[in-house]
Amino acid sequence: MSTHSPAGSGYSDLVSVPARAQHLARRPTMYDVAREAAVSVKTVSRVVNNDPSVGQEYVDRVLDAVIRLGFRRNEVAYSLRAGSKTATIGLMIGDLANSFYAQIARELEQIARMHGTFLVTSSSEEDPDREHDLVLAMCQRRVDGLIVVPTDSDHSYCRVEIDMGTPIVFLDRRPHGIRADTVVLANEQGARVGAEVLLAQGHRRIAVIGHSEQTATMRERVDGVRSALKKAGIPWRSKLVRLAPRIPEEAAAETARLLDSAEPPTAFFGCNNLMTAGIVHELSRRGVPADVVGFDDVPFADFFPRPVTLITYDIEQLARRAGELLFARIRGDRSAPKDVVVPTRLVTRGGLWDRQ
Repeated sequence: MSTHSPAGSGYSDLVSVPARAQHLARRPTMYDVAREAAVSVKTVSRVVNNDPSVGQEYVDRVLDAVIRLGFRRNEVAYSLRAGSKTATIGLMIGDLANSFYAQIARELEQIARMHGTFLVTSSSEEDPDREHDLVLAMCQRRVDGLIVVPTDSDHSYCRVEIDMGTPIVFLDRRPHGIRADTVVLANEQGARVGAEVLLAQGHRRIAVIGHSEQTATMRERVDGVRSALKKAGIPWRSKLVRLAPRIPEEAAAETARLLDSAEPPTAFFGCNNLMTAGIVHELSRRGVPADVVGFDDVPFADFFPRPVTLITYDIEQLARRAGELLFARIRGDRSAPKDVVVPTRLVTRGGLWDRQ
């Protein structure tokens, strides 16, 4: 990539790492460069992209800021991009171990291949700082676009990347602090309908097991169950709610504790596939005939020893809509951000032997 080196500027090779950079708690961003130079982010972009219309005063201020903040020249240029295409897109997911994300990655890989594009996948592990660093790293490596399953944090830092030519589509959860293309599930509605199934079966003590409400997905699903109970005139019992487990073994342990309590639940709601798997495992181990409704499909659910109601959806549609939005942006679509909601449906899995 070419560099902007006006005659007499003395900035032909900006690879200085000043002492000031050692005091920064994080890698400087484009906002930092613009703030340091007292110019707009677009002015920074014009300087590093060799725009001849930029006055010498602004060129000097931007390049001075680059040096003072410890940027290498090519890192700035990569972050702001020059409009070239690399036939590469990035995917940021939450947890590689979750089959939901594995299916998303597989579908998007096929979509990318159809567009002659290579997919690079990484995991935030639900860590906002890790997500921030990885998203910026992908942008610096000039991916043509990004699909991000966001953590529960501020995503306003993505605005400058989008403005500078790297489209970003948020998948499964809505971002905070920014309006951008988003594809999500009808989480609250789906959970409400699932809880109504248990209420229709006569249950009044329904346990809810999920992981942290810090994620919007969990909040929406818990809100859906709470809404169904409220409509039925049933009080919300916090003692029946467990929102700490992250893996099936932890969900099974919480199920065991609830079953051993003074007033055990008669039914369970699993907020995602991992929670449902843990719940069913513990109930089966004990031989407890409690009814279960779970959000997400579960691998090998047909082998569950008894029927389980699952709130499912077309995961191919979820990935496809995100891919379509991203490639439309890459091709130059500059319309207003879109918010796509993919519907859910109820299915019954398991209990094959009971039906024979």
